[in-house]
Amino acid sequence: MRPLLSKLPKIVLCMDRTDWGKLGKHINILSVAIYFKGRAIPLFWIVFGNKGNSSFEQWKQVLTPAIEGLQQMEWLYGVPIHVVADREFASPKLADWLKNTYGAGSTLRMKASMYLKDGGMPETQIATLLQKLPKGSRRVLHDQIVTRNSTFKMNVVLIWGKGYEEAMVLATTLAKPYKAEILYGQRFGIEPMHKDWKTNAFELEKTRVTAPKRIETLLIPIAFAYILCVLEGGKKEETGDVRTPPKGKKRMVGLFLSGLRAISTQLIRASIGQFRRFIRTLLKPFFKAWKIPAFS
Repeated sequence: MRPLLSKLPKIVLCMDRTDWGKLGKHINILSVAIYFKGRAIPLFWIVFGNKGNSSFEQWKQVLTPAIEGLQQMEWLYGVPIHVVADREFASPKLADWLKNTYGAGSTLRMKASMYLKDGGMPETQIATLLQKLPKGSRRVLHDQIVTRNSTFKMNVVLIWGKGYEEAMVLATTLAKPYKAEILYGQRFGIEPMHKDWKTNAFELEKTRVTAPKRIETLLIPIAFAYILCVLEGGKKEETGDVRTPPKGKKRMVGLFLSGLRAISTQLIRASIGQFRRFIRTLLKPFFKAWKIPAFS
């Protein structure tokens, strides 16, 4: 992924959870991915078999190897890392841990039931503030302590877009909080990735696999295939084979599907010898890095 990551001015990590039931069992996947042109590229995940939301310890479990792996890359030195996540992960404890452990920023969507407090103002519930927010407006609150048990200060942005049924509240470590909405919007790239995993392309939901460890292992080749398709889709845009969407407009066909179609067409037309050379070339860097003799 070096050609992709080395061009990004900021690494935006999306964290999200997806789940489904199968054969009387529950499958829960918590994953971290890098945002790229409307998509998310998977980096790390864990699978657990119980229902319900994930915990702070599980958040750290998926974020730690992803962030440490990125920060060990010399060619990414100086590139900031920022984590975006939905209301399930609305915790100043997470933002505090990211900042003080890795120097990483965060933008998290808050719940209306949470409380805010600054130096000179009494504690106020977010729901109370939202009642006074006109539709189509926004409000920025600086240096807020979020929730009653925290001391970590964040900037908070209250946004109620004209086309939305409810307001959105973002807590961010950004020094310029007005940029939080755009940055948080990149979180939505992970949702189509999960959909592709489950139903659109790889159809995990249709398999009879329910053991968490087996699904974790199965997601390894799926992640590599997903990355290849997204990179191929990006390449098609760069070469002009696929039209780049106008600024501010969504793609009619996502990078993943565009790349999947291109690779599928190539594989269908390829001979066995060409396919073997493709796989050998693809895996050569891994064999070299791990000092494993290349297969014939």
